[in-house]
Amino acid sequence: MRFPAVSLCAALLAGACAVVPDRWPPVTGVSQDSADRGRQLAQQTCARCHAVGAAGESSQRRAPTFRALSGRYVSVSLQRKLTEIAETGHYDMPALLLHSDQVEDVVAYINSFEPQE
Repeated sequence: MRFPAVSLCAALLAGACAVVPDRWPPVTGVSQDSADRGRQLAQQTCARCHAVGAAGESSQRRAPTFRALSGRYVSVSLQRKLTEIAETGHYDMPALLLHSDQVEDVVAYINSFEPQE
């Protein structure tokens, strides 16, 4: 009985892996206005430690560039991660006072970058 269950799990995992794209599709339903608001918010709130633009390195060694984040997470995961960081902080990063719509705007801005390989 155990063998069929293991085989089923393995088959499901293999099938799921087979359909994962090399690059995630662009976020749908997100306006350019949202990405623009996210850029402004990132410049005001995040740029002290993170490189938030199309070029440059982060001033804090452990702070990833927003360009690097664009390919590291799918949109839903990035939104969850940023929501968690906004509420509790992360490593040296303090908690931020961000509303859910502001988190969505920052995610839209991060996703506006081409994912880095």
